[in-house]
Amino acid sequence: MSGKNRAQGLSALISNWDEAKSALEDAYNAEGSALRESEKYMDSINGRIAQLDNHLEELASVTINSEWIKTVVSMLDTGV
Repeated sequence: MSGKNRAQGLSALISNWDEAKSALEDAYNAEGSALRESEKYMDSINGRIAQLDNHLEELASVTINSEWIKTVVSMLDTGV
């Protein structure tokens, strides 16, 4: 029974090969299109602002966790 079902599925695939090939090509093209759209966004003003914001967040995270900022705050606190 399962052999018959698989044979029918294979037969359907072979019969609709052009459709399956077209669907695969559409999927490849969609991936490229999404990549191009992402590249356009990253090159836009909003994309660049988002990148800058991301880098500033990373810098703040590193700076806040570093020892030198603690030393600076301590020095400011003691008036030195």
